[in-house]
Amino acid sequence: MNERSYWDQFLKTGRVEDYLQYRNQIQERNALRNRAKSHESSSFTSSFRAKAQGQDGEQHAGSDQSARDRSEGRTDRGV
Repeated sequence: MNERSYWDQFLKTGRVEDYLQYRNQIQERNALRNRAKSHESSSFTSSFRAKAQGQDGEQHAGSDQSARDRSEGRTDRGV
């Protein structure tokens, strides 16, 4: 059953058990969404850290070489 079915069942019967089934269904859905968000967030954080630390083989705006280039007045940034 989906959430709407549980809610309709509760409206029809007025039973506490039917309401609790509806509420449990919503809590399960929210828990799944939160797990998915947490996974997405940790995946993004891991890839962001790897890029910031130069593990992808590219230089980034915050890298040491980039800072030296700016301090020496170089304008050839390879863009």
